[in-house]
Amino acid sequence: MVLWTLSACGADGAKKPVAGSHPARPAETHAASQAGSYAAQPVGQIESDAVAAMTKVGSLHMKGRLTVADEGTFTFDVSLTRSGDCSGHLDIVGQGGADFRLVDGVPYMRWSKALGDHLAAGSGVDAQVIAGHWIDMRSQENVIGPFCDLDKILTGFTDDPAQDDDEVIGASTYRGTSTVKLRSRGNGGEMDTAQVSAASPHYVLRMDSDKGQVVEFSEFGKPVTVKEPAKILDLSSLGG
Repeated sequence: MVLWTLSACGADGAKKPVAGSHPARPAETHAASQAGSYAAQPVGQIESDAVAAMTKVGSLHMKGRLTVADEGTFTFDVSLTRSGDCSGHLDIVGQGGADFRLVDGVPYMRWSKALGDHLAAGSGVDAQVIAGHWIDMRSQENVIGPFCDLDKILTGFTDDPAQDDDEVIGASTYRGTSTVKLRSRGNGGEMDTAQVSAASPHYVLRMDSDKGQVVEFSEFGKPVTVKEPAKILDLSSLGG
């Protein structure tokens, strides 16, 4: 992708700097050297470093896209903590979206009109009434639980022995951070590509599955404060 970008920059005939026409700044040189040195480590060592870093995280921001059989494709954007408190947004492709919070174990959701129409079908509840309002979801199926359980999410980073087809692809950059790109086989047999920070702590910044799943991680250890919504609609008053 970098080579394509450099080629495209000079394709319009305008006078532009060519690669190598300006010396790299010291910080850039150091970052590239660091990524290159770390990429020379055995794949098993890099995987172990990443697992060690991720399993110590107390809070983080996570966003991505995943497909669940018989449920559809979800996009999500959530900040979550070890305590279980979280706040985020979930979209179900083709159905609509919802904001959600989990505070002291109590789940709350605020649906869009589109998702409200879908969820309210056959329930006798008017979607126009519930859309845009925070709902206490304790009496309903906890659909947001999987997106807020940081302990469970991080146990997915297991320090298993490297598989024969695991490999270090090489040094890379992700959102301005020097990384090492890995390919490894997931528990379901799919091949995952991970961007691991070249500097310690070696956090996983992004994972892509060959099945189309994408997850990005950021804001490691930053405080996350989640409060109960100021106004909550009582579903029992609507017959729900």
